[in-house]
Amino acid sequence: MTFRILAVCTGNICRSPLAAMLMSQALRDDAGVEVASAGMRAMVGREMPPQLQLIASSSGIDPTAHRGQQVDQRIVQDADLILAMAREHRRDLVEQYPMALRRTFTLKELARVAEEFAGEVPAVVASGNTVTAEDRMRAVVAFAASMRGAVRPLAAPADLDVADPYGGPDEGYRVSFEEIHPAVMRVAHLLSSAADA
Repeated sequence: MTFRILAVCTGNICRSPLAAMLMSQALRDDAGVEVASAGMRAMVGREMPPQLQLIASSSGIDPTAHRGQQVDQRIVQDADLILAMAREHRRDLVEQYPMALRRTFTLKELARVAEEFAGEVPAVVASGNTVTAEDRMRAVVAFAASMRGAVRPLAAPADLDVADPYGGPDEGYRVSFEEIHPAVMRVAHLLSSAADA
């Protein structure tokens, strides 16, 4: 079996492919994990902007193979975890595909849940019928969905969004990376902890 992660943004050439590449890199030692990305209004076939390709390359990632793809029902149905880059993407995706509600978070939202409840992973895994690493990761996603309302609310809900750098100054791409990277690391740690429990 495979545990599938889908990262989603608007055009699928900036935030979501970067998040997917970083997540794939972080989870490369976890067998049975696949990471993909797609856009709600994808720039189909387009590559990442040069500014972001440079940032990805400096992180040890080869971004040259990426091409934008559109979110569709198959890719959503196949995903065990969907990480939206902003609240608008989470809202639009769940409106279009209601069955994905309990598997869909903003990246920063799940990172906050992971940070607050990481210590509960062993108990969550032990309490479920989890035979494989993939089962254990699915159990943690279900647990995170049940706990999202228990995390302290942010003063500014927009802080759950990753800044969109597209079309802006070069510094915007660096800011976006600096928001995505630590959040990806927290989520990857949550999933790895579950897989290894």
